[in-house]
Amino acid sequence: MVRRASVLIIALHTLLLPRQAEGQVTVVEEGTFSLLRQEVRIGREDFSIRRVQSSSGTTMIAQANVTTGEVRRTVVLTVDSAGYPLRYSHETFQAGRTAETTTGESRGTIWSGRTLSLLGESAREFRLPPGTLAGDEDIAHQVWFLLRFRTEGPMGRLAPRAVERQQVVLSPSGSELLRFGTVDVAAQRWVIRAGDLVVQEVWTDSRGRLLRVRFPALDLDAVRDDIPQ
Repeated sequence: MVRRASVLIIALHTLLLPRQAEGQVTVVEEGTFSLLRQEVRIGREDFSIRRVQSSSGTTMIAQANVTTGEVRRTVVLTVDSAGYPLRYSHETFQAGRTAETTTGESRGTIWSGRTLSLLGESAREFRLPPGTLAGDEDIAHQVWFLLRFRTEGPMGRLAPRAVERQQVVLSPSGSELLRFGTVDVAAQRWVIRAGDLVVQEVWTDSRGRLLRVRFPALDLDAVRDDIPQ
Protein backbone atom coordinates (compact mmCIF):
# COMPACT_ATOMS: atom_id res chain seq x y z
CA MET A 1 0.00 0.00 0.00
CA VAL A 2 2.82 2.40 0.91
CA ARG A 3 4.59 1.77 -2.38
CA ARG A 4 1.43 2.38 -4.45
CA ALA A 5 0.80 5.66 -2.65
CA SER A 6 4.39 6.75 -3.31
CA VAL A 7 4.07 6.06 -7.03
CA LEU A 8 0.79 7.96 -7.15
CA ILE A 9 2.32 11.03 -5.48
CA ILE A 10 5.26 11.07 -7.89
CA ALA A 11 2.85 10.78 -10.82
CA LEU A 12 0.74 13.67 -9.55
CA HIS A 13 3.81 15.90 -9.18
CA THR A 14 4.87 14.95 -12.69
CA LEU A 15 1.50 16.00 -14.06
CA LEU A 16 1.81 19.35 -12.32
CA LEU A 17 5.29 20.13 -13.64
CA PRO A 18 4.30 21.09 -17.23
CA ARG A 19 1.83 23.66 -15.90
CA GLN A 20 4.46 25.13 -13.60
CA ALA A 21 6.99 25.22 -16.44
CA GLU A 22 4.64 27.36 -18.54
CA GLY A 23 5.31 30.32 -16.25
CA GLN A 24 8.46 32.29 -15.53
CA VAL A 25 10.66 30.48 -13.00
CA THR A 26 13.13 32.36 -10.78
CA VAL A 27 15.56 30.74 -8.35
CA VAL A 28 15.20 32.53 -5.01
CA GLU A 29 17.52 30.38 -2.88
CA GLU A 30 19.41 27.12 -3.38
CA GLY A 31 22.32 25.32 -1.83
CA THR A 32 23.41 22.56 0.53
CA PHE A 33 23.47 22.27 4.31
CA SER A 34 25.70 19.87 6.21
CA LEU A 35 23.74 18.31 9.06
CA LEU A 36 25.78 18.13 12.26
CA ARG A 37 25.22 16.58 15.67
CA GLN A 38 27.81 17.43 18.32
CA GLU A 39 29.95 18.83 15.46
CA VAL A 40 29.94 15.46 13.66
CA ARG A 41 28.51 15.45 10.13
CA ILE A 42 25.60 13.01 9.96
CA GLY A 43 23.99 14.02 6.66
CA ARG A 44 23.08 16.74 4.18
CA GLU A 45 20.14 18.75 2.91
CA ASP A 46 20.15 19.85 -0.73
CA PHE A 47 17.46 22.43 -1.39
CA SER A 48 16.04 24.95 -3.82
CA ILE A 49 13.33 27.61 -3.53
CA ARG A 50 11.81 28.84 -6.80
CA ARG A 51 9.24 31.46 -7.66
CA VAL A 52 6.85 30.50 -10.47
CA GLN A 53 4.87 33.26 -12.16
CA SER A 54 2.08 32.22 -14.51
CA SER A 55 -1.26 33.45 -15.78
CA SER A 56 -2.95 31.93 -12.73
CA GLY A 57 -0.74 33.83 -10.27
CA THR A 58 2.51 33.46 -8.33
CA THR A 59 3.56 30.44 -6.29
CA MET A 60 6.79 29.44 -4.59
CA ILE A 61 8.05 25.87 -4.59
CA ALA A 62 10.59 24.64 -2.02
CA GLN A 63 12.17 21.25 -2.68
CA ALA A 64 14.81 19.27 -0.82
CA ASN A 65 16.55 15.93 -0.56
CA VAL A 66 17.62 15.15 3.00
CA THR A 67 20.01 12.25 3.62
CA THR A 68 21.13 10.82 6.97
CA GLY A 69 22.74 7.39 6.89
CA GLU A 70 20.47 4.96 5.05
CA VAL A 71 17.47 7.27 5.35
CA ARG A 72 16.61 9.59 2.46
CA ARG A 73 13.73 12.04 2.46
CA THR A 74 12.25 14.10 -0.36
CA VAL A 75 10.22 17.18 0.57
CA VAL A 76 8.16 19.49 -1.67
CA LEU A 77 6.26 22.49 -0.29
CA THR A 78 4.23 24.86 -2.48
CA VAL A 79 2.97 28.18 -1.11
CA ASP A 80 1.22 31.20 -2.58
CA SER A 81 2.75 34.66 -3.03
CA ALA A 82 2.13 35.48 0.66
CA GLY A 83 3.67 32.22 1.95
CA TYR A 84 0.36 30.48 2.68
CA PRO A 85 0.76 26.69 2.23
CA LEU A 86 -1.03 25.16 -0.75
CA ARG A 87 0.43 21.65 -1.20
CA TYR A 88 2.95 19.43 0.53
CA SER A 89 4.54 16.02 0.13
CA HIS A 90 7.15 14.23 2.21
CA GLU A 91 8.48 10.76 1.45
CA THR A 92 10.89 8.79 3.59
CA PHE A 93 12.97 6.00 2.06
CA GLN A 94 14.95 3.56 4.16
CA ALA A 95 17.34 1.09 2.57
CA GLY A 96 15.78 1.98 -0.79
CA ARG A 97 12.19 1.26 0.27
CA THR A 98 9.38 3.71 1.03
CA ALA A 99 8.81 3.80 4.77
CA GLU A 100 6.45 6.76 5.12
CA THR A 101 4.52 9.20 2.94
CA THR A 102 2.82 12.39 4.11
CA THR A 103 0.76 14.62 1.83
CA GLY A 104 -1.33 17.70 2.43
CA GLU A 105 -3.24 20.43 0.65
CA SER A 106 -5.37 23.44 1.47
CA ARG A 107 -8.98 23.72 0.42
CA GLY A 108 -9.85 27.31 1.12
CA THR A 109 -8.90 27.74 4.78
CA ILE A 110 -9.01 24.00 5.58
CA TRP A 111 -5.78 21.99 5.62
CA SER A 112 -6.13 18.29 4.88
CA GLY A 113 -3.15 16.08 5.77
CA ARG A 114 -2.64 12.33 5.38
CA THR A 115 0.18 10.02 6.49
CA LEU A 116 0.70 6.49 5.25
CA SER A 117 3.38 4.34 6.87
CA LEU A 118 4.20 0.72 7.65
CA LEU A 119 2.22 1.21 10.88
CA GLY A 120 -0.95 2.25 9.08
CA GLU A 121 -2.75 5.36 7.90
CA SER A 122 -3.83 8.55 9.65
CA ALA A 123 -5.51 11.74 8.46
CA ARG A 124 -6.41 15.13 9.92
CA GLU A 125 -8.27 18.22 8.81
CA PHE A 126 -8.29 21.58 10.57
CA ARG A 127 -8.71 25.27 9.89
CA LEU A 128 -5.65 27.12 8.62
CA PRO A 129 -6.28 30.86 9.04
CA PRO A 130 -5.00 33.37 6.46
CA GLY A 131 -1.45 34.45 7.23
CA THR A 132 -0.35 30.97 8.32
CA LEU A 133 3.13 29.94 7.14
CA ALA A 134 4.68 26.47 7.00
CA GLY A 135 7.80 24.70 8.18
CA ASP A 136 8.75 21.23 9.38
CA GLU A 137 10.43 20.92 12.76
CA ASP A 138 13.65 19.45 11.31
CA ILE A 139 13.93 20.87 7.76
CA ALA A 140 16.31 23.82 7.54
CA HIS A 141 15.47 25.58 4.27
CA GLN A 142 11.76 26.02 5.04
CA VAL A 143 12.70 28.57 7.74
CA TRP A 144 13.23 30.96 4.83
CA PHE A 145 9.46 31.48 4.54
CA LEU A 146 9.16 32.54 8.18
CA LEU A 147 11.88 35.16 7.66
CA ARG A 148 10.56 36.33 4.31
CA PHE A 149 6.95 36.81 5.45
CA ARG A 150 7.56 37.63 9.13
CA THR A 151 5.19 39.89 11.01
CA GLU A 152 5.22 41.50 14.46
CA GLY A 153 3.99 39.29 17.27
CA PRO A 154 2.85 35.65 17.17
CA MET A 155 2.55 33.92 13.80
CA GLY A 156 0.70 30.75 12.92
CA ARG A 157 2.98 28.04 11.52
CA LEU A 158 1.87 24.73 10.05
CA ALA A 159 4.12 21.72 10.66
CA PRO A 160 2.95 19.78 7.58
CA ARG A 161 4.65 16.49 8.35
CA ALA A 162 3.33 16.42 11.91
CA VAL A 163 -0.01 17.73 10.58
CA GLU A 164 -0.36 20.30 13.35
CA ARG A 165 -0.33 24.06 13.79
CA GLN A 166 1.41 26.17 16.43
CA GLN A 167 1.99 29.80 17.33
CA VAL A 168 5.58 30.99 17.06
CA VAL A 169 7.37 34.29 17.58
CA LEU A 170 10.40 35.32 15.53
CA SER A 171 12.75 37.90 17.03
CA PRO A 172 16.22 39.25 16.13
CA SER A 173 19.02 38.39 18.55
CA GLY A 174 22.09 40.37 17.57
CA SER A 175 24.82 39.78 15.00
CA GLU A 176 27.75 37.39 14.79
CA LEU A 177 30.58 36.36 12.49
CA LEU A 178 30.32 32.91 10.90
CA ARG A 179 33.39 31.34 9.32
CA PHE A 180 33.23 29.58 5.95
CA GLY A 181 36.65 28.13 5.23
CA THR A 182 38.93 31.14 5.67
CA VAL A 183 36.22 33.77 5.18
CA ASP A 184 34.21 35.44 7.95
CA VAL A 185 30.65 36.43 7.08
CA ALA A 186 28.59 38.92 9.08
CA ALA A 187 25.37 37.20 10.13
CA GLN A 188 22.12 38.26 11.75
CA ARG A 189 20.91 35.84 14.41
CA TRP A 190 17.20 35.11 14.87
CA VAL A 191 15.37 33.11 17.53
CA ILE A 192 12.06 31.31 16.92
CA ARG A 193 10.05 30.51 20.05
CA ALA A 194 6.87 28.58 20.73
CA GLY A 195 5.84 29.89 24.11
CA ASP A 196 8.98 29.84 26.28
CA LEU A 197 10.61 27.10 24.20
CA VAL A 198 13.29 27.96 21.62
CA VAL A 199 12.45 25.74 18.66
CA GLN A 200 14.96 27.13 16.15
CA GLU A 201 17.90 29.52 15.94
CA VAL A 202 18.67 30.99 12.52
CA TRP A 203 21.59 32.93 11.04
CA THR A 204 21.23 34.90 7.79
CA ASP A 205 23.49 37.13 5.72
CA SER A 206 22.80 40.79 4.89
CA ARG A 207 20.44 39.76 2.08
CA GLY A 208 18.39 37.39 4.24
CA ARG A 209 19.92 34.21 2.82
CA LEU A 210 20.20 31.25 5.17
CA LEU A 211 23.63 30.45 6.61
CA ARG A 212 22.85 28.23 9.57
CA VAL A 213 19.79 26.76 11.28
CA ARG A 214 19.93 25.12 14.70
CA PHE A 215 17.27 22.84 16.20
CA PRO A 216 18.02 22.77 19.97
CA ALA A 217 15.54 20.02 20.89
CA LEU A 218 17.08 17.71 18.30
CA ASP A 219 20.69 18.73 19.01
CA LEU A 220 20.89 19.30 15.26
CA ASP A 221 22.79 21.96 13.32
CA ALA A 222 22.35 22.69 9.62
CA VAL A 223 25.32 24.69 8.33
CA ARG A 224 25.59 26.02 4.79
CA ASP A 225 28.40 24.35 2.87
CA ASP A 226 29.33 27.45 0.87
CA ILE A 227 28.76 31.18 1.07
CA PRO A 228 25.57 31.98 -0.89
CA GLN A 229 26.33 33.56 -4.27
